[in-house]
Formats: sequence, C-alpha cells, structure tokens
Amino acid sequence: MIFERLRAVLSEMFAVDGDEITPETDLRQDLEADSLDLFELMTVLEEEYEISDREREELRGLNKAGEIARYIQEHLE
Repeated sequence: MIFERLRAVLSEMFAVDGDEITPETDLRQDLEADSLDLFELMTVLEEEYEISDREREELRGLNKAGEIARYIQEHLE
C-alpha cells in the first residue's frame, strides 16, 4: 500500500505512467529528480507520515522507490 501511494506521488510529480515506476526506479537517475524535486517529495511524505528530523535525513540517503517505501513501512507506519 505504501509503495502504491509513493508510486502515485512520483507519477504525478514527474508526469510518468505509474506502471513505469518499480521498486528499482532510481529517483535521481531514472526520474532525473533534482534537489527541489526531492524536497517536494519529502514535504508530501511529511504530510502523510510523522517524520522526525533523523528519519528525514535517513530518507534523503535513499535513492530507489522501493527503498523509500520499505523504510516508511518499517519505521513510520
């Protein structure tokens, strides 16, 4: 469920078909996300999940969609 939500957010942010986003999708390489894009993504995630400063820093170190979804599921849900 978390991955599906993340997929929807990324699909909207980057104007790509949601089916193109897999757990292996690299935000920086595959979607060409820049620092502003990643900031916007963190803002969306912060609104949906209670993210602490430590968790935000850990999330920033993750590049793949599946890693981000897994982190949220394991730490924030």
